[in-house]
Amino acid sequence: MGAQAVALGKTIFVVTDGGHNRYPDPDMTRGRAKIRRLRDKLPEHIEMVVCGTGSRHRQIAELLGITPTNFTILAGTADSEQKGKKNLRLVVFADGTKVPAIAVTDAVVLRDSVHTYVRNTLPHNTVVCASKSFLCALQNALGTQSEILPATVYEIDVDRGGHINITKL
Repeated sequence: MGAQAVALGKTIFVVTDGGHNRYPDPDMTRGRAKIRRLRDKLPEHIEMVVCGTGSRHRQIAELLGITPTNFTILAGTADSEQKGKKNLRLVVFADGTKVPAIAVTDAVVLRDSVHTYVRNTLPHNTVVCASKSFLCALQNALGTQSEILPATVYEIDVDRGGHINITKL
């Protein structure tokens, strides 16, 4: 979808992946059955299906019986996080390479990008198949914080004034 603005006053649905094991789990062995049961929480008519770039994000769409139309790294990538020595947060790439999380993502850029993407780009009744980081970034932009659960649907309402509210369904 190009750079055209999308009208405010819309609802976006975010489906989080099934959670992570201790090590990279691109096949998302956890949460598959739970994700399949989430389809009835999504609208009957879906305008767009956006997936992160990791295989687990495409698997969410597959398990829900919907076809991705767009992809973005904002919804998640093929890496995962784990704790290293002395609780250092590490990012683990798909090939197993580990790097300190601080060297990977500029949280401010991600926060601002996700907020703008939700508010200005996505049309009404979009489903985003994403990692929890997508909602964390949006919560950071809104100055809110609540636990984000795996294999869960979140409804994001953007009112006509551009205010955003996140609700767990």
